[in-house]
Amino acid sequence: AKVCVLMARMAEDVCSRNGSKGVHGLACMRRVFEEALNKILASPAPDYVSVCYIIRKLYGLRKNDNEGFALLEQAWKVLSGVADLPGDEMRWLTATAWNRGSHLSAFDAPQEASKWMQLALNLLDATPSLQGRRTEMEHHLQAVSPAPAPEARAA
Repeated sequence: AKVCVLMARMAEDVCSRNGSKGVHGLACMRRVFEEALNKILASPAPDYVSVCYIIRKLYGLRKNDNEGFALLEQAWKVLSGVADLPGDEMRWLTATAWNRGSHLSAFDAPQEASKWMQLALNLLDATPSLQGRRTEMEHHLQAVSPAPAPEARAA
């Protein structure tokens, strides 16, 4: 796994040194990190610190919120059943999802905000150091969540 991370870092340097700039450079780096992530996850005993490192790099290279959400959701699915997860990395994943949801709620996008905040709560299950914040986070999520649409009344 450490070899994959090292190779991804080297490829990142190559992509930037070979003049792959802008969109093409980002696409090159995304492909490298995606391949490294796939290789690590396919190994019999994945190094989850490396998985988290690559997810963090990929999140920084995301094209849009949909891609970022899908990546953090993938992280949650991959990491949810793993014991001894790296605490700092799990806090980063949880805080990133929560902060994106908070940002969206400030810009009056309650459905999107709720989606991100719920993902943060899902990630919180694997983040023991943040468990003390669960009630506060659930309260904020409830305040942000859009009210269900009223049912049509029969005439």
